[in-house]
Amino acid sequence: VTGITLLRQTSNFNVETIHSDVVLTKNYPCIISKADAILQQLQTLKNDCPEKETCVDWNVAIEDCLLGFQSARFSTKGLVILAQLNGIVKYSCVKMFNVQPVNINPR
Repeated sequence: VTGITLLRQTSNFNVETIHSDVVLTKNYPCIISKADAILQQLQTLKNDCPEKETCVDWNVAIEDCLLGFQSARFSTKGLVILAQLNGIVKYSCVKMFNVQPVNINPR
């Protein structure tokens, strides 16, 4: 599951959620189709953004890749797939939003 949220800053320290959705990546057979589904959702969100006329700055945050794991919770194969997907989405966000994504630690 990949979560996607669009937030609007309402004051110096307050934000409100404009849109929130998920992409069920398990429904897609390969890494490219997973990435395409995520990117399609991001593009739709960007195009339908009610703030797009007044939105001056896009800020993108993406969960950083895990650097280690407990073998009972994750497999090496799963972490590699997540890292690949993360890289594709980060690159695509740079092209789509014209901004370097900020990495957020998943802990």
